[in-house]
Amino acid sequence: MSAFKRIPTFLILFIWIAYLGTKVYNFNSSSDGEVEAHHLKVDEMKKDLQGLKAKLKEGEAFMKTLEAKKEELRAQARKLSEYQGALTEQADSANLVKLLLTEAKKIEIRVDKIEPGKKTQHPFYLEQEYNLDLRGSFQQILLLIHRISQMQRILRIEDYKFKQSPTTLSSRAITLAANLSVSSFQYTLSQEDSLGKDDSAKGNPPPAQGTNHEGSGK
Repeated sequence: MSAFKRIPTFLILFIWIAYLGTKVYNFNSSSDGEVEAHHLKVDEMKKDLQGLKAKLKEGEAFMKTLEAKKEELRAQARKLSEYQGALTEQADSANLVKLLLTEAKKIEIRVDKIEPGKKTQHPFYLEQEYNLDLRGSFQQILLLIHRISQMQRILRIEDYKFKQSPTTLSSRAITLAANLSVSSFQYTLSQEDSLGKDDSAKGNPPPAQGTNHEGSGK
């Protein structure tokens, strides 16, 4: 005890201050100190936050893309509904040929030949081509084309060729020989439609669809 009393007071104070300084340094600056540990945690949390922000942006971009895809699907559904309403589900070549012959007869055009051409399957509908060989004046042929474009049935003039006919049908106008390529369209059942018809046959109500109607078009 007497030896401790012989130690100068300032030396004891210096040692105590040095000890406290070491503690403060370790607390604030040491790599394994509490402050440094909190700094590391804050840095990790900042990185996590940045990662979450990046994922949020990705999610927002995905939702925008998803909405665009939904709108695209809705547009496809509307187009399908239009096809279902405007196109017949039955093949009626005989009636169509009769219709074209009747229209040609009304304006006194001679039909030398009418026959089915190639068939082309598209998504949801079948395209059937008809080739017509006609003779008549230029005005008569134009009138027939106009009448075809105004029919309730959807028919389209795909191609036409004109040349002067070697035989004359009227002394009042030049007779032309014309070849017309006319396409008709038939709605083809999708897998969903077939399932709906099967359910209807079993007594289950079919899914709601747009009311069928016929439109005019060229």
